[in-house]
Amino acid sequence: MGKLAKLRKLIPTREVEIGGETLTLRGLSFADLSQLARNHLSELKPLFEAAKATGGDEEAVNNLLIQAVAVAPGAVAEAIALALDAEDEEDFETISELPAVYQTTLLAEIVAATMIGGVALEKMVGALSEAMGLLFAPAAGQTTPPKASKGGSSASEKKSRSSGKKATRKPRSTR
Repeated sequence: MGKLAKLRKLIPTREVEIGGETLTLRGLSFADLSQLARNHLSELKPLFEAAKATGGDEEAVNNLLIQAVAVAPGAVAEAIALALDAEDEEDFETISELPAVYQTTLLAEIVAATMIGGVALEKMVGALSEAMGLLFAPAAGQTTPPKASKGGSSASEKKSRSSGKKATRKPRSTR
């Protein structure tokens, strides 16, 4: 183990039982959330705006999670794939084919694992929305957000580009 092996203990995980199977998922990191924002910005932006307006109300947040499965199925599947450390296209397809009730349950657990230490959802969503605005806002006179530079891509994105696969279909593996 490396010098930072102690940090692995800080990664929040949750055991979730779905359809008689127990799955272990982890909270999403900023890198995961950034990947989701890059790959699904148009789908997620209205949901982030709606989440900010909830003020952290649990029932409103749960309704948004249900709405997310319908409005942003690709983003939901990718979030689940990241949290489960999915390894390949087949894993992603399996996640995409799960019934909506399972996806919603998993998404709720991912949100809970990501919001550790009592971090209020509204504060995190506000910070993410602000960061997304800064990362993806059009420059003066530009009508569309700038494309991510190839030089700043993560290793997993470079690997997926070199193999000809889309990064959205090949979640980053942390193990």
